[in-house]
Amino acid sequence: MVTHCRGLPLAIIVLGGVLATKRFIDEWETVHKTIKSHLKTINGDQRSTELGVMEALALSYDDLPYQLKPCFLHLGQFPEDFEMPTRRLINLWVAEAMIPSESSNERENEETLEDVAYRYLTMLAERYLVQVEKRSSTGRIKSCRMHDLIRELCLTKAGQNDFFQIIELRDSNRKMELFSSPMINRPNSIGRIRRISIYFKNFSGFISLGTEECPPVRSALGFSNNIQSAIGQELIESIVSRFKFLRVLDLEDIRGFAIPKGIGNLIHLRLLTVNSAWTGVLSSSIGNWRFLLALYIDPNYSAELIPDVIWKMKRLRHLYLPMEYGKRTRKLRFANLNDLQTLKNFPAEIADVKDLTTLPNLRKLVIQIPDDSRLDEFMAIFQPPFTFNYLRSLSVDIRRNATNIDVVKIRSCCPRLEKLKRNGTQIYKKH
Repeated sequence: MVTHCRGLPLAIIVLGGVLATKRFIDEWETVHKTIKSHLKTINGDQRSTELGVMEALALSYDDLPYQLKPCFLHLGQFPEDFEMPTRRLINLWVAEAMIPSESSNERENEETLEDVAYRYLTMLAERYLVQVEKRSSTGRIKSCRMHDLIRELCLTKAGQNDFFQIIELRDSNRKMELFSSPMINRPNSIGRIRRISIYFKNFSGFISLGTEECPPVRSALGFSNNIQSAIGQELIESIVSRFKFLRVLDLEDIRGFAIPKGIGNLIHLRLLTVNSAWTGVLSSSIGNWRFLLALYIDPNYSAELIPDVIWKMKRLRHLYLPMEYGKRTRKLRFANLNDLQTLKNFPAEIADVKDLTTLPNLRKLVIQIPDDSRLDEFMAIFQPPFTFNYLRSLSVDIRRNATNIDVVKIRSCCPRLEKLKRNGTQIYKKH
């Protein structure tokens, strides 16, 4: 094996990851024969060494189970050496329907789509196609990176399948059109573009979608290498108005824009991440997001108005809300969101804590409580026979209080609780 790999560490590691998935001798022999046919080297040719590495990596890709290949290709949308949070990857894969629903047993509450997606990520890590960057205290992968040569393979395979298109916006004060020939790698494939990944690299120019018909983009991701880089309000307005069939809009790293009023018209949205944008006033038309699975709004901004329509988003699985609201936001309802797993910054001041008892699949809850009276209302829901059967993480943030939290009472109704925090301080951890 080492001989065929010419002693190249990356090739050895990746092919070792392939062999680690094989349980029987005949499978090892098949891999060995395939390696011999793939790894071609020419003595004295420096380029042949690189070819050997890429052939080894290609072999690892070809050996992937079919359901892992789109997940692997999807990683190529992230910039080089980008630290990819597990949470972000999982939600993108689920929103893009890369996790087959039949692969989980959600009806029996045995394994969620997110659990399957995490399992896929661990399989990629075990094959060394991603490098684990951080782990939690329990050993779970928190973030990962991709080796530059593996990313090169990923981009090559993605290009062969028109899987996505990367658009780089660099230093410029010129006016450019997003889908003009200089902006994309494969101009002839414009009509087949379904996913775009936009890199803002200190961009200061003006960018538009032009007047031509836009490709039928389903997914748009944005990345910035500089905190000062900002997406033009004109561009985000254009994206919202022109990409009618958009399912994924992830601008987690992009700043300098306000959420457009017309965003509620994107009725096909599955995921919206705008947690670096100014929320302002959201239109009641966001109640049209009947297919939305995940919504991330910047917790640091005070939302002037969020309409009371969240309860209509029946397929919602993950919801991240601001910590504060303007006076125009008077009430929010959350009842009967049966698929909701994550609820961050539940506003007890303007929402009924009893709504929480109608969320059977809640796994992570962060609740904002203004005072002792609302804390008493919250603690009152922890009464047998009611239980949060799947709640694993609970954080209670109280602005003004002198009352202690009854940990025993909470644990009695949360059989799977792993950690409990009060104002950021951990007061219980399962051993």
